[in-house]
Amino acid sequence: MKTDQLRHYRQALIRIVDQCRTHPRPGLEEPLAHADWEEQAANLHDRYIMEVDGEIRWEVYGAARRALHRLGQGEYGRCTDCGQEISTKRLDAVPWTERCVACQAACEGYQPPGAPPAVMDAERYAA
Repeated sequence: MKTDQLRHYRQALIRIVDQCRTHPRPGLEEPLAHADWEEQAANLHDRYIMEVDGEIRWEVYGAARRALHRLGQGEYGRCTDCGQEISTKRLDAVPWTERCVACQAACEGYQPPGAPPAVMDAERYAA
């Protein structure tokens, strides 16, 4: 990967880390005791969304820090599973990624329509 590309991704990752770090995890407020059940349900839903958002933000924070470490080690842009170079389109979309598209799909258990069963599923289909 070219030096200017690495500089671009380093700056993007630093921005992501800073944004995640400066955005505090949401605190959960107590439900409104005086509210009717509809208000309480809406309040609980809002609290749930804020908590999920916070969890995702901190997962991205950790992934971006790991990506910065890989960048410092000269390993950024290489898939941690197969060792192949990760496409710039993927890095542009998800700069903190550690896997190429194929390995990420395999990690998530995705199988394209019409594809043969995965090797680990072979026993299930044999018989």
